[in-house]
Amino acid sequence: MNLKKKVGKKKPSLKMGCAEGLAKYFLFITNLLIAILSLVVVGLSIWMLIDYPSFVDVLDASGDGDSYVFTAGVVVILVVAVLAFILSCFGCCGAAKENICMIGTVRDLLGFYCFAFGKHNVLVL
Repeated sequence: MNLKKKVGKKKPSLKMGCAEGLAKYFLFITNLLIAILSLVVVGLSIWMLIDYPSFVDVLDASGDGDSYVFTAGVVVILVVAVLAFILSCFGCCGAAKENICMIGTVRDLLGFYCFAFGKHNVLVL
């Protein structure tokens, strides 16, 4: 009996066609761009929360009620940007690793995201 293990034997690889390769790179680049832009929005939102007086001067907002509206708006934008960043990171990893489960998770989260923050449906946080 031959009980040797077959070490180093590679699985046969599936060749990717032109359309599949383009879809993979398009998905990766799009998600990477969304991740970068959402990090920019997160940074700007944090800056707006920290340096509140300079932004109030620019917007000519006065009164006590305006500061709460301004802060609430910035916090909502910050939360949406963080969710977009997390979603795009899942998309980048799923496209790079060609992981069907992770891409399916992105699809499901994006569907919920569009439903929750859609035109007619507003999810109150």
